Amino acid sequence: MNQIRLIAIDVDGTLTDGKLHILDNGCEMKSFSIKDGLGIQLALAKGIKIMIITGRKSQHVTKRFVELGVDKSFIWQGISSKGELLTSLSVKHDIPLQNIAAIGDDINDLPMLTITGFSACPIDAVRQVKDVCHYCSSYKGGEGAVRDIIEYILNQFIE
Repeated sequence: MNQIRLIAIDVDGTLTDGKLHILDNGCEMKSFSIKDGLGIQLALAKGIKIMIITGRKSQHVTKRFVELGVDKSFIWQGISSKGELLTSLSVKHDIPLQNIAAIGDDINDLPMLTITGFSACPIDAVRQVKDVCHYCSSYKGGEGAVRDIIEYILNQFIE
């Protein structure tokens, strides 16, 4: 199988538990797993690019992933057509789709999960996603699934 050069990751339900906490003052709150964060740093250290692709917009997302070392230009928020974006960025960055892994949990992630060389999901992903993914983590979204998937990728696809 081809070497993975980029991992595209959904946020809500994948890097988080999928819950959205809205405080009385209208502010939103998200929780991220420290284990997933270290997994992202391990991938970056191996020279794998990390791309965040999410349908929602949140300052927390930018802050968290820039803090981990993700290039700000690889953080995409408010995206409704994840497959189309990933296809165009694949061309722009000269990374063939077969050298990209995608991680997601719900039906809006299907377009990116079905076009990449490798796809994976947390154990609590919806059935339609599990049916198309090459690997399903034994961990839930926001509880170490991304770390588990990255470790799998590092063991299987990195020379």
